[in-house]
Amino acid sequence: MLLDANARRGVYQSGISGGRSFADDRLSQAAVAKKMGTKAPAVTRLETSLSGSTHSPTIATLKKYAEAVGCTQEIRLVRRRAADG
Repeated sequence: MLLDANARRGVYQSGISGGRSFADDRLSQAAVAKKMGTKAPAVTRLETSLSGSTHSPTIATLKKYAEAVGCTQEIRLVRRRAADG
C-alpha cells in the first residue's frame, strides 16, 4: 500500500498521539484492533511502521487494517522518472 506524504504524516501522528486511527477519526486504535482480531499496540506499531520505521507489515495485515478503517487497499508500481542530466 503506497501512501502519499500527507497520509504518512497522518499515520505517524496517529501512532504517537491520541490513539486514533488516521483513516477514521471516530475509531480508536482499540476499536480498529478489535475489528482486525488483534490488540491496540499492534495497530500502533502498524501505523507507526507506515511512516518509515523498520517494521514491514504484510499485505494481508494491511488488507485487514484497510477493511477495519473503511478503506480499500491499492498496490501500485510506478515507473521512476529518469534523472535529469
